[in-house]
Amino acid sequence: MHSVFNLLRIGNIRYQKQLEILEVIQVGDNTIRIIRLIPTDVIQKTDNVKALRELVIRQETSYPGIDKWFDNKVIPGIKHGDRISYISYDMNKPVATSILRLGKDVKFCHLNISESYQGSGIGGTMFLLMILEALRCGADRIHFSLPESLWLEKSDFFNSFGFCHIDGAKVAYRAGDKELICRAELPDIMQAVQIWIPSHVVKAF
Repeated sequence: MHSVFNLLRIGNIRYQKQLEILEVIQVGDNTIRIIRLIPTDVIQKTDNVKALRELVIRQETSYPGIDKWFDNKVIPGIKHGDRISYISYDMNKPVATSILRLGKDVKFCHLNISESYQGSGIGGTMFLLMILEALRCGADRIHFSLPESLWLEKSDFFNSFGFCHIDGAKVAYRAGDKELICRAELPDIMQAVQIWIPSHVVKAF
């Protein structure tokens, strides 16, 4: 197993059941559970899938049609192993979601943290978990798109994971907000992660 997983064990993350359930200790005053959804969740239509959908479609105003994308792309993708998703809970309250599409060029499709939990460290942890999924599947690079306003606000966050270069995207999802695409090679990302973990994982929780 890659050394990054060993570094994570030094921090406040515990893995259970082969990454299906994770515990992040002391985010704020609480213990946050992070669940990795698996095909069985989709087949059995578990509460985790229902909670994931509920949080994702809250972005409908900013991303019209996201409900159809979730039903037609994400659900079949999780079922067939083409996509991975995580959902975070504070007690029984879902507070964050992430979705990625696997391949040689992994795409981070979705990351959303409830407003009251932003700045708690959950976002960085879930971003890191998506990177580790890319590592596990043998990806060469990772890319994602985002509105220009978000890049201007959070560029330091993305830079800290090795995502430093942006280009204009062909499709705009938010009216009046230019869409950008950010891409980085996995070796460069992992080099940044080696620096990011000691300075963030222990402190953030």
